[in-house]
Amino acid sequence: MKKLIIFLLFGFLLASCSNFDSTTEPIANNSQKRLIKMPSHSKTAVEETFSTSKEINGKVGGKIDFNFSYTSDAGTPVNIYGTLTIPAGAFQYTTTIRLDLNTDDAVIDCYPTPTTFDKPLILDMTHEGLNLDGVDNSADFYYIKTDSDFESLNKDNKVIQYSNGKLEVKGAKLPHFTRFGWGT
Repeated sequence: MKKLIIFLLFGFLLASCSNFDSTTEPIANNSQKRLIKMPSHSKTAVEETFSTSKEINGKVGGKIDFNFSYTSDAGTPVNIYGTLTIPAGAFQYTTTIRLDLNTDDAVIDCYPTPTTFDKPLILDMTHEGLNLDGVDNSADFYYIKTDSDFESLNKDNKVIQYSNGKLEVKGAKLPHFTRFGWGT
């Protein structure tokens, strides 16, 4: 009789395990971010990457202004402009800082990388002339780890204007150099 009870309990246990409730399994994260695209252009008519650089003494600080434009395939002007402010004491050496803006995605690559700072650098940047169809107010300016893994940045303000395709970030605090940009 004892063997029969153990056999029935074992059978009951096996049967209950086969009815596994999948609600305890991790839920797949299908809310991956995507980069906001720049308007297309004839690559023979314009560079794919705009670049500017400046030698900065981190003890003293400084500013790097940039302003790049191109005409989209649709004939509309596209403008990318802004300022990177390096506060005094952000780093303790002199180096050449390079900023690259490409015409594929609304991003900025900052070099040399990897570089971290004693004080965050401040970025003000505007993109104008973008097609913001499908972009909602959840769009934001991020640290971009990968093409689908973004991390929020501290910033003073973001502006999204659909009427003129404008994305603007004010006072983005960059604790290190890498890739930053707009995603949704």
